[in-house]
Amino acid sequence: MTTTAPADLLLGPDAQGVLDAALAGEGLRAASWERHAVHARPGAETSVGFAVRAAAVRGAGVAPRELYLVATTADLPADAPGVARLTGTDGCTVSVWAHPADPALPALGTATTPALLGELLRAAGDAGTVTDLGVVAYRPLRRAVTVAATPAGRRWAKVLRPDVAAGLGHRLDLLRAARVRVPATVAHAPGLVVLADATGRPLADHLHAGAAPEPAAVLDLLDALPSAATALPARRTPADRLDRYADALARALPDAPVRAVAADVAAVLADADPGPVVATHGDLHPANLWWDGRPGAGALGLIDVDTLGPGHRVDDLACLAAHLTVLPTLDPGYHRVPGLRDAFLAASDRVVDPDALRARAAAVLLSLAASRPAEHLARTWLDQARELVRRPSTAVPVPHRGTLERRAS
Repeated sequence: MTTTAPADLLLGPDAQGVLDAALAGEGLRAASWERHAVHARPGAETSVGFAVRAAAVRGAGVAPRELYLVATTADLPADAPGVARLTGTDGCTVSVWAHPADPALPALGTATTPALLGELLRAAGDAGTVTDLGVVAYRPLRRAVTVAATPAGRRWAKVLRPDVAAGLGHRLDLLRAARVRVPATVAHAPGLVVLADATGRPLADHLHAGAAPEPAAVLDLLDALPSAATALPARRTPADRLDRYADALARALPDAPVRAVAADVAAVLADADPGPVVATHGDLHPANLWWDGRPGAGALGLIDVDTLGPGHRVDDLACLAAHLTVLPTLDPGYHRVPGLRDAFLAASDRVVDPDALRARAAAVLLSLAASRPAEHLARTWLDQARELVRRPSTAVPVPHRGTLERRAS
């Protein structure tokens, strides 16, 4: 390995040396490779997935093979099974493993192997034949989702760190007790929760067709989140990590504009009222909010609820507003979303501090821009954050939704 900074090493042509070094112990080298996915956590690790065609080192007598290797700058235990630790002369370390042997996700092998997943489903009394299996999402060391076709319908396997998976089961129970619609649990194992299909379709699909639930229905759904969730561990929000995201983004874009927007956001955050602590989803965006097309909060449901916990209502609303803001930059089919976003902001202004909402939505935009998207997207999202935090609200401040007194007429 060279002495290049680990993240830069994985993102540049010198990644060849990392892959060769990781394969050398098996008598292989990377004959060709493609950088498949980059997962950057600002201020933390960078992990990169590589599709590799491995060939034998001369004289090794090893058969060539196709591999998916993951390399990360995360600090992993020295004895992590299946992980090659490569240390440069400057002491910087990169760890590499072959998928699905993720050292933090021990159930990933089960979730990506039809026979093993089918066995788990049969043991739980579900249809045990997996006829098709695909990876929907994978964030190294953190989470993965696979979807399986079975005679009983689709099954979604959520792979998490074992302690997080146990917490997901508890959160699902809390939500069901509160009559908040979430997918049914079909099977579980350490580090793995298998869910049935959610009802309806993701809000993102509806938005592409120009349809959306009434903002009031979304607000009512959030009000229905169980108060017991406030006893769960709290998570830091993008607003809490503003400096970290600004630092990361300033390494990719000109420093001065990034710092100026971050300073504007910080100034508003310092004065705006976030409201009381309530139960929050924690990652409310159009892929996690499902809708069956009917009116009312009962037509809405949630997925990816492992983030459920205490927070401020304004942060859930800001997260959704920020993701609505970026959708048209990702696909022109979302051209009707800006008007829907503005209607959502106007409705949200009646229940949370409008300035807090815009500043926290801008912080989410900065977090998205800092996650190493294409440079043109990072620039656009920075501009959108600038516009949002400086956009005046015409709303009249009202008491927070949770403080309103309900009276019978």
